[in-house]
Amino acid sequence: MFETSVDIYDDDLDVFKSASPTDSTDHLAYILSDSRRKAEVSLRNLTPEERTLMEEAKDTEVDQLISNSVFKIVRKQVYP
Repeated sequence: MFETSVDIYDDDLDVFKSASPTDSTDHLAYILSDSRRKAEVSLRNLTPEERTLMEEAKDTEVDQLISNSVFKIVRKQVYP
């Protein structure tokens, strides 16, 4: 799940009011992609429950990285 807040300015509202549906969709996609690049998780601002979820997610990611690395090594040894 990804949650973010996006700043919408008067110019953005003008685009949504006057543009075609395709242009509005493109503009919204740009706004969202720009906000995702700026999204960072600050651990000190997380609640205890969110910290627990973050630690679980990090553990899962590390486990997957190790598993994939081991799989690549074994595959290279079996099929050189």
